[in-house]
Amino acid sequence: MAELFSGDLATAFQILVLGWGGIFVVMLIIYLVSMALSKMFPPKKDA
Repeated sequence: MAELFSGDLATAFQILVLGWGGIFVVMLIIYLVSMALSKMFPPKKDA
């Protein structure tokens, strides 16, 4: 029974890491896109 529990725990940890990793990857992509857009379309000085 202990073998089954440790396998389930390892699977749960793997899903947890993939989920959080995905969140940080999406946040990084959004940051990079926003930085690229601000470089391509800088704010106007007279506004």
